[in-house]
Amino acid sequence: MAPVLPPTHLCFNVIATPEGGAAVWSWIGDNPAAERLFATFAALPRKGQPVAILRYAIELIETLYFSPPWWDVLNRSAQTAIVDRMTTQAIVNQCVRRTLGERLYMFVFVISDS
Repeated sequence: MAPVLPPTHLCFNVIATPEGGAAVWSWIGDNPAAERLFATFAALPRKGQPVAILRYAIELIETLYFSPPWWDVLNRSAQTAIVDRMTTQAIVNQCVRRTLGERLYMFVFVISDS
């Protein structure tokens, strides 16, 4: 009988901040897949990180909320592209790594214009 392994998980959240926003990936314990996924974001050029975070959220998050002031300034083609990408999948700039406790890892991208 194969050993029972603890479940692996990846939590993701995007939050507003006074500087713009932050995308947070977190997991408990060893999770090579999560670490590789985060490494791909960390390796992106600075200007490509916010777009990649938006794509990730649009394609993989089931419950997604867009601030009306943010959504309303998008032109119709941008709104349509976002909705198309969400429905097709059925769905920053500064990197900070923090170790919380013994085995909880949290990586944060801070998204801002500066």
